[in-house]
Amino acid sequence: MATIDSRIGILALTMPLLAAVPTAKAGPVAMQPVAFLTGSADAIVLGSAAGTLQFQAPGAFSLQVLRVVKGPASIAGTTILVQWAPPSPGIVWPGAGFPATGAGIWFLKGAAGGWSFLPVAQGSVTFDMTYFPAPMTSLPGAYAYSATAPVQDKLASELAAAIEAWDGSFKLQFDDLFSGDLEDLKSPVIHTLDERLAASSSVRQQVLGLDGLIIGGDASALAKAVASDASFSKYGLERGMLLHAIRELFRSTDPAAIATLGQTAQSTSAALDLRRVAAHALAAIHTSATLPYLATLLDSPDAILRVEGIGGIGAFANSLPTQTPANTASLGYLQFPAKGVYKTEDTMAHFAMGPKAIESNESFYLSFWKAWWQQNRASLGF
Repeated sequence: MATIDSRIGILALTMPLLAAVPTAKAGPVAMQPVAFLTGSADAIVLGSAAGTLQFQAPGAFSLQVLRVVKGPASIAGTTILVQWAPPSPGIVWPGAGFPATGAGIWFLKGAAGGWSFLPVAQGSVTFDMTYFPAPMTSLPGAYAYSATAPVQDKLASELAAAIEAWDGSFKLQFDDLFSGDLEDLKSPVIHTLDERLAASSSVRQQVLGLDGLIIGGDASALAKAVASDASFSKYGLERGMLLHAIRELFRSTDPAAIATLGQTAQSTSAALDLRRVAAHALAAIHTSATLPYLATLLDSPDAILRVEGIGGIGAFANSLPTQTPANTASLGYLQFPAKGVYKTEDTMAHFAMGPKAIESNESFYLSFWKAWWQQNRASLGF
């Protein structure tokens, strides 16, 4: 699943939009990671539900199964009963119910006498948030799979087809997949989906496709995202996910990628939040190619951009490894080697990262790293 840190980062960028998520009542919504659902389910099916359930009361709905992704192939083409006790949306009249209808991808557990339900979203949610909506049709050729394909590839194909068929309206369970859950399926199908979405006529789908490609380190996708950023402004949640992917997950050392990050960070025409996330990604790579761009940020009128310049140059000089989600969680990105080409007592004394560490005495760090760059740029080839 996506790491807790990555999900917090996305929420920080998108909280105003998540406040408007339609739920049965105001309350917590927990999305279950698709890799967890895949491993926990005894059956995953494409099917159409019908029935009526009562809030916070055990009941069952019927599910007409079209295809079986995981589980007994014998239930394909049959109608099964699925047991579930929906959560309460708050104060309701005794016996109040709601329709349990919809077509899509469902996750099920074996239960006495039949099947029980593993909802995609838990908490105070409407029924249409408990499964992945999908049309009851055959798969497009790009996502066709054989009966012997791994479950992860089958599910990735079904989800990919469902996402492409989606009308582009806000759907939390689809957007949540792009926080890293799709990549956790470890299926090559996801790259196919990302490429197709990035070329979609739907702007929302373009953003999500570029998000996936950027998570995978695609330099051309980064360039397209930067060039198209102004057209993404209407899609705040998806754009927030895209910015998060650049800031926290894009760590390509490809020269074209570094040039795009550096030019974006320096740009006076790009949106400031985009410039800041580009600068953060650049500062986290810690290669010599990033230094000319980081050095220009030391003179930026924006304090956050100056902070990124200071931290990025200092991390390179002290031979720190590229900062990734994995070594951030373990603090491995702060493990200094005993020796480094440019590492000295002075570079260690002037090392700092982040606004809290730097802004209280910015001139101390800023003057040192400006001088360090001028002293060492020739030996670095600049």
